[in-house]
Amino acid sequence: MITIKQIQNNATVTDGSDTVTLGAGDSYTCLEPEEKLDFIFTVDTTIADNSPSDSYNLAWNGVVNALVNWGDGTEEYVVFPTQGIKSHQYLTEGVYDITVSGLFNYRPLFVSGVDKLKIIAVKQWGRTFTTLNNAFKQNNNLSSLPQNETLFFQLDSRQCFSSTSLSNFGKIDSSFLSNGLELFRNSNFDYNVGDWNMANCFVMTSMFQGTSMSQANCDAILTGWTRWNNGQSNITLQPNVSLHLGNTDYTRGGDAEDAFNYLVNTLNWTITFG
Repeated sequence: MITIKQIQNNATVTDGSDTVTLGAGDSYTCLEPEEKLDFIFTVDTTIADNSPSDSYNLAWNGVVNALVNWGDGTEEYVVFPTQGIKSHQYLTEGVYDITVSGLFNYRPLFVSGVDKLKIIAVKQWGRTFTTLNNAFKQNNNLSSLPQNETLFFQLDSRQCFSSTSLSNFGKIDSSFLSNGLELFRNSNFDYNVGDWNMANCFVMTSMFQGTSMSQANCDAILTGWTRWNNGQSNITLQPNVSLHLGNTDYTRGGDAEDAFNYLVNTLNWTITFG
C-alpha cells in the first residue's frame, strides 16, 4: 500500500482505472497488485496410487508451516520441520483443487510413494521454490501448468519434469538454472524453448533423452541457446557440457548446423541424439 501526498500544486494520480486529481495537502492511497503466493494444484483421487480412491497424500520436502485448503470446504494447518506427508480423506472421491498457503519455500514432493500419479495439473505456482529437484518426476498424469505465470527454474531443477505428459507448458525463466540433469527425460516434451537463457547451466546430461521433439524445436535450441546471429554466438555459455537432444536431429546446412559445430568444436560440448 502506497500513500501519495500532494503538498502544493495540483497533481493527477492514475491507479488502474481510477484517476484522481490531488490539491494542496490532499493524499491518496494506491493499492498495490495482490501478490499471488498460494500454490494451487489439482488432484484426481480416483487414480490408483498409494492412498485409497477417496484420499490424497500431500508430501513436502523442507520446512512447512502452512494452511492447506483441501478443496472440499475443509482447511488444516500442516507443520513439517524438514519433510513429511499429510493424508486427507474426502467424503466423495473425485477431482479437487488443493491450495497451500503460508510458509513453504523448498519444494513440493510429488514422487514415488506419495500419490505422484494423482496430480493432474498445477493451476498456480504462487511463489519461487528454493529447488525443484525431482519435484514432479514420474508424475505421469501431470498434463497442465499455469499459462500466465512464470516458473523460475532454480539452481537445482534436475529431473523436475522427467516422465510427465504435459499438454501445455507455460512460461519458464531458466536464467538461474545450473543443474538440468534429465530435466525432461522420457517425457512428451516438444516445445520451442529457444528463448531460454542457459548461460549458467553446466549440467544438461540426458536433459531431453527419450523425447521426440520436432526438428524445428531442436534447431531452435541450438540457434536460440547460442543466440546465433551473423555466423556467431552472442552469449557466453558454459564449456564442456553434455547435452542429449532426444530422438530427433538438427537441420543440416544452415544456422542450426553452424551453432551445433560451435558448441561442439569451440565450447567442447558433447551433444547426443537418439
